[in-house]
Amino acid sequence: MHRLWQSFLLALAVGLLNHAAVIAGLLNPPPGYEPAWVLRNPDIPQYLTWAIAARSHWLLPNFHAPWVTEPALFQPMLQTIGKSGLPLLPAYYLQQALLYWAAAWALLAALETFCATSRQRLWAIIAAAGALPLKLIAWAVAQWAGLAFPLQIAFALGVIEYSYETADGFFRGGLSNSSTLTLGTAVSLSAFTLLARYLRSGEARHFHLLCLVNFVGALLHPFEVFLISTAAIFPLARARRWPQIAFLGLAGGLGILPYLIQTIRSPWLRDASDLAVWHMPSPAWVILTFGLPAFAVCWLTLVRPRSPEPEDDVLNSWFFTNALLPMIPGIPVANHLFDGFAYCCGFLLMRKAAADPMFTRYTRRLRPAAFAWAASTAAVLITLYAQLYRDGTNPDPFIGLPAIIASDERRLLDWMRTHTPEDALVLAPEPLAHWIAPLPRKSLGSHDVFSITYSAQREDAARFFAGDHAIIGKYGVGIAVSDRPLPGLSPIHIEGRWHVYEFPGRQPHPYPGRSSLPGAPKRSLLRQWLFTLFSAP
Repeated sequence: MHRLWQSFLLALAVGLLNHAAVIAGLLNPPPGYEPAWVLRNPDIPQYLTWAIAARSHWLLPNFHAPWVTEPALFQPMLQTIGKSGLPLLPAYYLQQALLYWAAAWALLAALETFCATSRQRLWAIIAAAGALPLKLIAWAVAQWAGLAFPLQIAFALGVIEYSYETADGFFRGGLSNSSTLTLGTAVSLSAFTLLARYLRSGEARHFHLLCLVNFVGALLHPFEVFLISTAAIFPLARARRWPQIAFLGLAGGLGILPYLIQTIRSPWLRDASDLAVWHMPSPAWVILTFGLPAFAVCWLTLVRPRSPEPEDDVLNSWFFTNALLPMIPGIPVANHLFDGFAYCCGFLLMRKAAADPMFTRYTRRLRPAAFAWAASTAAVLITLYAQLYRDGTNPDPFIGLPAIIASDERRLLDWMRTHTPEDALVLAPEPLAHWIAPLPRKSLGSHDVFSITYSAQREDAARFFAGDHAIIGKYGVGIAVSDRPLPGLSPIHIEGRWHVYEFPGRQPHPYPGRSSLPGAPKRSLLRQWLFTLFSAP
């Protein structure tokens, strides 16, 4: 019961912090705007689209592509929301709340496993929270010093690195609060905790739970499985648990199998998956993005590489596998592998410091520096989330994302939901195009991955709004929406600044395949070999 309340309070605190912008939008929308109830980023409308489509599909078609696509996407997390029978946003936030609780529970279990005392647990949490991008720290300093706007913008990439690019849906967030990230963090924390407990105790139940976590994690979110199955090899091999390596990999492979089958079977899903690959520039990026804790772990490993305990083997393997695995071509959405990495940094730094003679000998002298670092971490995070809170109610935010929607845009979307054909392809300017898909309607150029040729589509859309209407026939656009009148066209509906145009008889074309699409993504050699092996054209 004690753990239940601790995890609940931790999940509540972290969840409220990550949703600072959403809370601001609820409390204080400016005139002419309403609360959006979600962040206005490109990911949320994608998840809402999948959840809505799941009400009538088991496998999902692609509403973000401007072509007719067969139902192919396997997405059980969003299926659960869509088929729950609950209103969409309450179901989404209920699932996210449960995942926050699961991640908090997993973090508390990990603290008990890797930290011997309450003091070590406190400093491990501080170290995990202090794994800040160096650019984020520079941005906060520029804010405090009142430096010129161009200098603040120069360091603003640190905000993106922390709250979006390496967001983990728990400690790190604010611009991306995805439930898939929260799930990934809960899975990663549970996996390396169970592995450490198994190697320490030898109890089979811990390994069986580890296999279950790897299977369920892969089935719900097919990314962390690559890290778990790879990072477990070294500690299991060092303990001479050779069969367990194969069993763990098999559990993960079974979980990811539905995604592999559907990706090989479906041309559009196969081509979209080529874009779902993130390339880490170099392992040095890890230090630049996870800051002082990551650097300290590398330095302490160099000066004293010995790892006497199985917990150290697990954390060392997790850390260095994480730093190298994203360099392998073809690993899908490799930045998802960093879900839970900040906590690995915190635990490993705490354990290495506790075992290092220099730290133990000069603990009293180092304490002021440690407290100064903790205070500076808190100051940077307060500055960041205060900015995200302010930007939540700003239609044109400085650096964050709004969590408000213009009232005429809300009315427009409500009208389109009931007055436009369900099979129509809609052309709209950004960012409205992202929010057409959850109606659900096919929306041209509405997602950087699932639109497949996103940049080319946005260029075509710009030409349409400039007066070139050839795009109507090129894609089969049935509905166009503009925030200003279009010469030579008569709107069928006007809602505030929005003008809706219809092109009767136009239907989207079947998906033509990558060979017919200029600007389609290129495949890595590994993926090309895999698809050729299974005779996927």
